Amino acid sequence: MSGKQVFQGAQNFSISGGTFIAADSAREALSCPLSQANQLLSVQVKYYTTTGAGDRATSNAAIPVKPNSSIRFTGRTNVLAKLKEHFTAESNGKLRRRKFFLLYGMGGIGKTQICLRFIEDMSDCFSHVFWIDASSTDTITQGLKGICNLPEAQSSALDGSPQSALWWISSLGDNYAMVFDNADNLTPEELEQYFPSGLGGNILITSRNSGLKHLTLHESSLEVKEMEEHDAISLLLKAACLDKSQEDLQAEASKVVNELFCIPLAIDQAGAFIAFGDTDIRDYLKEYSRYRERLLSCPAFQGASTYNRSSSGS
Repeated sequence: MSGKQVFQGAQNFSISGGTFIAADSAREALSCPLSQANQLLSVQVKYYTTTGAGDRATSNAAIPVKPNSSIRFTGRTNVLAKLKEHFTAESNGKLRRRKFFLLYGMGGIGKTQICLRFIEDMSDCFSHVFWIDASSTDTITQGLKGICNLPEAQSSALDGSPQSALWWISSLGDNYAMVFDNADNLTPEELEQYFPSGLGGNILITSRNSGLKHLTLHESSLEVKEMEEHDAISLLLKAACLDKSQEDLQAEASKVVNELFCIPLAIDQAGAFIAFGDTDIRDYLKEYSRYRERLLSCPAFQGASTYNRSSSGS
């Protein structure tokens, strides 16, 4: 059995179906020999379809994907509540100010999935939602060009440039939402140039880079940390297609999730491996221990808390 097989087949971070139309898409594979996690990231706009774009498209950027959160999304109620409180709070004074929020944390910790679930839960609160793959300036540019191909945007006679997309978004009023996902490699100055002008709108950012807090107030940023153990156990049993009511499985699942530092991506991968029948949950840790040190060198695990590492005996 290879190291890749131990974590093969995970789907926690794949995106399929949904109610949002995406403009442009990008695929990012986790660069680790022990995991094959494919994450489809894209730009999305609420309530639109591509019907009617036809020959009027102003760029080659397509609008092909409808992202949705994982069907196994579990927990994170405190983070979701904080986001809801922030973006629904009434502004002080008569002048409406743009609202920003940054979710930052290590790779694989679930920032994207939290944002997807938040947007789904709060979709009625926003007039438009734009989901931008912010992994590079190129992906942002392509996403903005794709927005120009939306039927409503085309009625404004845009020229297909990123600048015209930003102008159009800024004209939509106060209640649009714009998510910059995976802004790991951009400086605050680089990212800020892609914000629409004006004081309206709501901007949500996900990143491994805590330095992007420069763009938000202190109370408008939050580090996403490991899952609560009971949520991590629930996720593992869902991913493994096991009955969570069995007490012996709960005990075995607790051992697994603690060995994996309660990191959602790793837990989902472990559950998928078990579900595929490659091993029993009671034997999983024996297989995992053979590849543990190599796994911990994977980028998705960089930043796992020192406390969790020491408490698990490493």
